Amino acid sequence: MLTALALWMALCAGAFAQVRNATVTYTYLGVQLRGYRVGEEFMIPLDRIIELGWSANSSSIGSKIVAEGKTYQVPTRQVDGHTCVALRELIQKMDGISSWIPGGYDALEVVSAITSVSVRSGAVAINAGLKVKPTVSLMGSNDPKVVIDLEGARLAPGIQLELDSTAKVSQYRPNNVRIILDLPFTPVLPQKQLANAQSFNLNFNSPERLIQNPTKSDPPKVNSTKPDPAPPIIVEGEVSVAKRNEDEIATELFVTVPKPGWKGIATVRRPARDIVEVAIPTIQAKLSDIEKDLSKHIRSVQLRQDTGLTVLSFKLTGRMGAVLEPSSEGFKLTIVHPTGSGSLKGKVIVIDAGHGGKFPGTGNGPYTEKVLSLATAKAVQKALEAEGAQVIMTRDSDKNFRDSLADDLVYRADLANRNSADIFLSFHYDDAGSTPPSGTKSIYHGGRDTDKYLAECIQEFIKSEGPLPNLGAVNDRKFARDSGFSVLRNAKMPAILMECAFVRNPNDRKVILTDQFRDGIAKCVVKGLKLFFGQK
Repeated sequence: MLTALALWMALCAGAFAQVRNATVTYTYLGVQLRGYRVGEEFMIPLDRIIELGWSANSSSIGSKIVAEGKTYQVPTRQVDGHTCVALRELIQKMDGISSWIPGGYDALEVVSAITSVSVRSGAVAINAGLKVKPTVSLMGSNDPKVVIDLEGARLAPGIQLELDSTAKVSQYRPNNVRIILDLPFTPVLPQKQLANAQSFNLNFNSPERLIQNPTKSDPPKVNSTKPDPAPPIIVEGEVSVAKRNEDEIATELFVTVPKPGWKGIATVRRPARDIVEVAIPTIQAKLSDIEKDLSKHIRSVQLRQDTGLTVLSFKLTGRMGAVLEPSSEGFKLTIVHPTGSGSLKGKVIVIDAGHGGKFPGTGNGPYTEKVLSLATAKAVQKALEAEGAQVIMTRDSDKNFRDSLADDLVYRADLANRNSADIFLSFHYDDAGSTPPSGTKSIYHGGRDTDKYLAECIQEFIKSEGPLPNLGAVNDRKFARDSGFSVLRNAKMPAILMECAFVRNPNDRKVILTDQFRDGIAKCVVKGLKLFFGQK
């Protein structure tokens, strides 16, 4: 206890000299959270702990953190108005590994430590400090080897290995541990994707034994560096399309595929603005009769074979959104309709300049996020008002609305709700650590088809006319997997959050302070909104 207290006091004594904005990338999740670098420690605000799937209860003596199924008592400290805990100290207690990425970017990386691996006759036991993402596959074709990849992990310095002669363990990539099993029998792989976890007990035993002492007539072993998937099973039959539900917002179609036997993942493609295609792998099928007048928004439905795929093509009356969801018999295809004629006149649009006041966001100086987001928001405001839209700004100066960031975010969404806004737009700037990409992306709340369509409409013009590369429409659960972004989740109208650029990317930094850049973003937003509202 005294040692921990002394360590904490030493941290605090050195920390007051310098506090810098910093980011942390967490294991296989790819979740990137913002906090503060204090010396060699990363101080993470308690209200951001929840984005890791953890919980925190604060008291006068510190905070109780529940993480990865265990409870930890840790001291707290106020940093820049936030109650924070020392993340690196906590990760060490959890048998994780954290390190600052070289290059002076104040970006921390957290991975799990693989503490033990045991392999005996096809039975595998793995233990890790933090959850890892496992993938099991086969490598080679004639004499296949089992490959177990553990994403978001590194071998612990004192790892306990108990391996028989069939197993090899290595640090395959910087954050990927690989286990290869060269078994003397045909392995039995798991029937479904393994869940992310801290420990695994797998058994690849099979009654179908291979010859252990091959003769000259046996085919030679194939040495391969990449997993070689089993050949797909081609299923034959019919594909049918039926309308399940339709209203002014969307048409829900139910697509059935040949069963039983079909296994695969269908994907949506958009070869033209008014065409949506669904590519279905590993089936050879024909289109069954579809109901007459399937939808007034669909001109025709056709099916064709295309290099191992069955492609279902929908000719639409114009640009529309498309969302695909799997089901037990096939999948549901939701066609999202535009509403209106494309005019923005009279539309109530709430523009949120991200951060502000005591919540600066990422960056510093003229590149501080709260400064950049406000300048961009004002450019978008001007462009929308020129189109006749009624614009409401959450802020037009450097201020925050609530003492905690969580409450501040809720306030911004509630402002849009109270004004019965048609659209909510939140503008931000990103920071992706040591190797930030260049570009602009629009983030929507997972599960909201209309929001996704709004993001796609704006990104369509970012792609063709934007000042920076198009990084696409992105589900917010990619960053906060359990609940998404508060400011989007709490908005009751179509809402997106635009990450306009990366403040540490050299290419982006050259342009983001210019009027030309901000006006370029504003132009794409206006054109995207017109498309969303039905412009042909």
